Amino acid sequence: MLLTFSRKTYEIAECIQLREGTVKVHISQIYKKINIRGRKNVVHYLNKIMSNRVRIEEAN
Repeated sequence: MLLTFSRKTYEIAECIQLREGTVKVHISQIYKKINIRGRKNVVHYLNKIMSNRVRIEEAN
């Protein structure tokens, strides 16, 4: 997830070859779906999910 690497919106847009406005729309939709405000909080939440996923995969 590009959000978890502390990238700025324009950097994410360049990486995935989309316009910055499009990335902003998608990021705001992520915020709404998980009901969390602020990029720092979202990144923390996503890191937590990803670390749990790795533990589950390692256990199998």
